[in-house]
Amino acid sequence: MDYLFFDIECSEGKSICSFGYVLTDEFFCIKEKKDILINPQSYFHTGPWSKKAKDEGITLAYPVSEFKAQPPFPALYDMIKVLVKRKDTTIVTFSGDNDARFLNYACVRYHMPCFNYNFIDVQKIYQDIEGLKDQLSLEKMLTLFEIDIEDLVQHKSDDDAHITMLVTEALCRATGKPLKTLIKESKRAVCLSKTYMPKKKKQKTAEKTEKSEVKQPNTQKPAQKKVSAKKPA
Repeated sequence: MDYLFFDIECSEGKSICSFGYVLTDEFFCIKEKKDILINPQSYFHTGPWSKKAKDEGITLAYPVSEFKAQPPFPALYDMIKVLVKRKDTTIVTFSGDNDARFLNYACVRYHMPCFNYNFIDVQKIYQDIEGLKDQLSLEKMLTLFEIDIEDLVQHKSDDDAHITMLVTEALCRATGKPLKTLIKESKRAVCLSKTYMPKKKKQKTAEKTEKSEVKQPNTQKPAQKKVSAKKPA
């Protein structure tokens, strides 16, 4: 059994610009690591999300020009599909619902079949272990397990996937249990990508649109002017 850890970065919150992954064996020995850059065919939101927002926009690990020089998602669809549908491989993520939404959005956007895969969410496993209602961020998990990521770059997809692997490994070490056992003991560990489809925009129906465009005939009779007869001189 192998583990596939992957992470996705987007140019403006929904359009994929990188798919990074780390493939390991069940003992977390890395077999393969790669960052697949993608032309999002969208703008890059590097500024603040709003006038009142304190946080800046997205953080890029590469120059914008490097992303734009890459092929768009359809050209890399088969490569990503081979990874997420790989046999005897368990997909492990941290807050993987967002990544599932990004992939589903890309497939819908380009009119391509969604991958429909199962994945394990380490964030939810930790919530179940500690009985937490609130989600714990990846940064807090790094601090909690005292994980050194000095040689890794955050917001670089393959390195973020590597960080998820390190957190998962540390969690197994702290509990003294293999990941397989932690998955079985967690009620929310297993997630389905198809449950995270992008929301459809509300559109007017053709009937309503047609009614709004066609003017209704005026059924009222036009007012008749009163003609006053002149008195003879």
